[in-house]
Amino acid sequence: MANKVGQWLRTQYRELDHLPLYFRLVFIRWQNILGGAALGIIVWSFWFYTGNPPTTLTWVFLTGLVFLSGYYVWRGNFVRFIPKLRITGTSFQDTPVVRNGMVVGNRTFVQLLPECLTESPVYECKAYLQHVDKPAGTDQWREIALDRNLVLSWGEGLELHPRSEKPLNVFFVQHETGQLIPNFKPDADIPWERLDALLMREPVLRFYVQITCSEKANGSFVSIQPVRVRLEVRFVGPNRSRPELELTHL
Repeated sequence: MANKVGQWLRTQYRELDHLPLYFRLVFIRWQNILGGAALGIIVWSFWFYTGNPPTTLTWVFLTGLVFLSGYYVWRGNFVRFIPKLRITGTSFQDTPVVRNGMVVGNRTFVQLLPECLTESPVYECKAYLQHVDKPAGTDQWREIALDRNLVLSWGEGLELHPRSEKPLNVFFVQHETGQLIPNFKPDADIPWERLDALLMREPVLRFYVQITCSEKANGSFVSIQPVRVRLEVRFVGPNRSRPELELTHL
């Protein structure tokens, strides 16, 4: 019997491991809690100072406050998992390479097209190339030897506003050489020769991209549901600047 009681206490203790996070979330949401309970607090306080509210009513009032605090904490976490952003499709963007005022080459960027799902903007948008796969037999794929979760160049602290979203460049194809270069940030410092060895000879590639973002709650940024997609790229024919694209949401 003592062993069962001890096991039950240990289980209950383990389930309280996130209690500090709960109190932190309650503190973050205190404005919502006080706002939602404002009328009840005013009525009960007036009654308390001018009369003697029944004990039952006092307990009902306190129970309601506990319920409201739990609700706002639950809501704050629940809304984080409601999608606020999605990728609606892909596009090509042809861009000349200009040096010293002269066009010295041409590139085609392969883009993902994001869309805000609400009338509110999303903040702190950041895109990662999680990994790239190549075929490894019938219906099998193998990850190429490239660092994981490399940041794509998309702008620092990017904000996306409804109906004015900025496309995300995943990679570009150099027209003159047919090279495929992921659109990493400059500090990735990966030589093009290494990318050529990994990517140039593959007729089909799968790019896994994740976009993280935030929303504003009570003046603070709160992380929300990230977006994950797989972009399958098939090079058909000699024109590598117009590959076939297939987008899959993950």
